[in-house]
Amino acid sequence: DGTDPSFTTTVKGGGLAAYQYALVESAGATCAGASYSAWTEASVALALKTSGPGPKLLCVVGKDQAGNVQSEPTHHT
Repeated sequence: DGTDPSFTTTVKGGGLAAYQYALVESAGATCAGASYSAWTEASVALALKTSGPGPKLLCVVGKDQAGNVQSEPTHHT
């Protein structure tokens, strides 16, 4: 019915070994200062449940096998 506040997605990228994510649930939000999750293996899907309707910003940072971390988060509203 379109009211389920949960979703699942995959995180992909060339050489991606692991990722961290932050879900920011406020109007005008940015990824700067967001509180990120622990590192998750790239093979594991990202499954989240939100607080419901309203603005959301998903921020994701990846790293490769050598431990090089993405300098700017990828984000999607």
